[in-house]
Amino acid sequence: MSKYAPLAEFLRRQSANVVEITFQEIDRLVGGLPPSARDHDAWWANSRSRDSHTWAHLWIAAGWECTADRQRAIAVFRRSNEVALGRLPLNDLRKVTSEHIWSAVQALLIGQAADGYAPSTDYDLIADDGVRLAPKQVFGLAATSALGFKVTPAHFTAGRDTVCFELLEEAGYRIIAKKEEVSVLALPLEAEERHWVEGSPRLVFHLRRERAPGLSKAKKTAFIRKHGKLFCEKCFLDPAELYGDVGEACIEVHHHSTQIAEMKEGHMTNLEHLQCLCANCHRVEHRQLRQAS
Repeated sequence: MSKYAPLAEFLRRQSANVVEITFQEIDRLVGGLPPSARDHDAWWANSRSRDSHTWAHLWIAAGWECTADRQRAIAVFRRSNEVALGRLPLNDLRKVTSEHIWSAVQALLIGQAADGYAPSTDYDLIADDGVRLAPKQVFGLAATSALGFKVTPAHFTAGRDTVCFELLEEAGYRIIAKKEEVSVLALPLEAEERHWVEGSPRLVFHLRRERAPGLSKAKKTAFIRKHGKLFCEKCFLDPAELYGDVGEACIEVHHHSTQIAEMKEGHMTNLEHLQCLCANCHRVEHRQLRQAS
């Protein structure tokens, strides 16, 4: 548990909207403030990014913002506007995973309505084949699935430097300004893959499906949720045993359920259609598909 958790718990118990507390009182709560808290205003900044200011993350998650008067050695905590407006705590928003976000994108692509959400005005999320979606709609549907209740636009903010955009981009999606042209990125091919897809549009389509925005991260997130770790479903290689945490880079996502000959434009992929394979087994699967085509 963080040494600053008692401060956050103290704030949660308060009924007033403004709380003044001396540095000495905070010392008693947290077992002593560091010298930087008394020397630098930046220590008291209300940081909402994933930096090392864990103490600020805790009081923000509890629904408070802070200003400090270092000369008087007093911290003033005020209930944040986000709490007053019914915003969800950041800790709740961070329960949204890549799997939730991918499922929300797929739902919007097949026409599901995001009731209560307006069209985007400043930014678009780029989904499969360059389709533009409203980022707040995507995150709202994902958060509704993750949290188990209807998440409305009033529950969170969207835009640069928000948790909403941070998690959407971590899930593998590009977010661009409305006026920015959509450029569908060229498919990067290794030598083996160039030979594999030569003269076969369906094989190119297969690769595009496997590398669709957000798909790999969503599948890996779902796989870890089910099995507790990533491993190859073919040879059962556990790359983390060999390489540690970075070994997860050895696991790739392969589309195995639907035969390429049956895949048509508009085919919607389900995560159950995918396998997690090590790089070696994945290339063998592609070689076999090439021979079968």
